[in-house]
Amino acid sequence: MPALTAACGGRLSAVQWFKSPWQRGGASTGIGTFVDDQGRPASVVVKVPVGFSEYKWTSDLAAAAAGWNVPSPVPRVLAGGLELGGYDLAWMVLEKLGPHLPITSASPADAAAVARAGECASAALRAVATFHLLAERVRPVEGVTEIDHAAWERAVAGSREAVRRGTLPDGPHWATALKAVSRALPNLFARWAVRAGNAWCHGDVHPGNVLLRHGEGTPQCVLIDLALMRPGHWLEDAMYFERVFWGREHCLGNINPLKVLSAMRRELGLPCTGDYGALANVKRVLNAAAAPGLFLREGNPLYLKHALHLIDKLLPSVAH
Repeated sequence: MPALTAACGGRLSAVQWFKSPWQRGGASTGIGTFVDDQGRPASVVVKVPVGFSEYKWTSDLAAAAAGWNVPSPVPRVLAGGLELGGYDLAWMVLEKLGPHLPITSASPADAAAVARAGECASAALRAVATFHLLAERVRPVEGVTEIDHAAWERAVAGSREAVRRGTLPDGPHWATALKAVSRALPNLFARWAVRAGNAWCHGDVHPGNVLLRHGEGTPQCVLIDLALMRPGHWLEDAMYFERVFWGREHCLGNINPLKVLSAMRRELGLPCTGDYGALANVKRVLNAAAAPGLFLREGNPLYLKHALHLIDKLLPSVAH
């Protein structure tokens, strides 16, 4: 791509382009070598095109981390711009990071692997807390993203339809649970709607979007893919991360993401006030009620079993 080479002042090597397994959009991603301002070659990842929001947030957060002298929770940007070859086309040259968060293959019987998973999961949540801190300094949070009532109603209706088809385990139990959730939806929506807007949430915290920065000792994590960033309550990122591992809690080292993230936010001087535990339970019930409708796509019986357990346990306390 001659235009990219020219934009980098000849400091970027030939790029080897590839398509990531988790990549859904039409953007191109490649790897190469970039010569930094000190004349040192560095392995890099090249992304083009990049959405404006992701370009702006990644650049601003990386710059804020350097300014505040804290580990960057996003990849460092070595070069980038909003124009390429005369076109409005955002692009970035980013530091090449290590593997994705290695916590999905821990065996419950392997104590060392579970302990390592907990260490890595905690490092990921530390990156989330730092992300919240810097994002707020870059741009103050105002309000929250409104809940889409119709989307959640469709999700619960889809779950009830999946139960009616008779393809799910514990079908009668699910039918009763989802009927109760349907009746409680107006109250659940009302309780969720009053949450504070106290963070810029990443919105998609899962192992595919968490990378390890090269180095030894305590793992240091970096968040990628900022396309779903939105204003909301800080617990939303913890709830997303937790939900990915329902039924496989050992893959998180059996940590509680909500407790760990709240502790790390406090360490950074960020607020964790209010009854956020009750608010988290509202979100857990909503997420759990959507699980049967996603079963054919996600296909995890342990996930489904855990979701049903959460509705049984939590709905009575959050439905009113």
